[in-house]
Amino acid sequence: RTAPPPRSPTTASRSRRRTGGANLAPARSDMSSLCSRTAAQLSADLALSRITSRRLVEIALEKIAEPTGEGSRAFMKVYRDAALTEADASDRLRELGIVRSPIEGLPISVKDLFDVGGDVTLAGSKALEGSQPAKHDAVVVSRLRAAGAIIIGRTATVEFAFGGGGTN
Repeated sequence: RTAPPPRSPTTASRSRRRTGGANLAPARSDMSSLCSRTAAQLSADLALSRITSRRLVEIALEKIAEPTGEGSRAFMKVYRDAALTEADASDRLRELGIVRSPIEGLPISVKDLFDVGGDVTLAGSKALEGSQPAKHDAVVVSRLRAAGAIIIGRTATVEFAFGGGGTN
């Protein structure tokens, strides 16, 4: 398997010329269709330079912030600036032909059951409020980061992920 060729602003311009000048980033009206794509499809889109990691993260952040959506209830914390910085770094690596894994550049969220260094993991429980922040990422979070996944935020969970309904 070979990595896609490096992509520079000049290459992007040529790509737009080949597509009749069309912008490869999806329009706002295409957000819902893009959000319904699988991780494998989004990974292929990134590999074919149909979209950038930065644009995927921007779309995810827009969906989280929608006033009529569930983002404000589902996300306890959003790492907007860090996610955009990581997406830019992922796009630069891809331009150099470096793709660490199939999930390189894909935005994900982490359930509030897994430690994220610097954050308190509450696991949906008021009993853990006031706990010390995690010193390190959980192993799964570290592995996701090492694979190039972009962590955009932490999502809520029922207390200790026990049960189907909750009050948080």
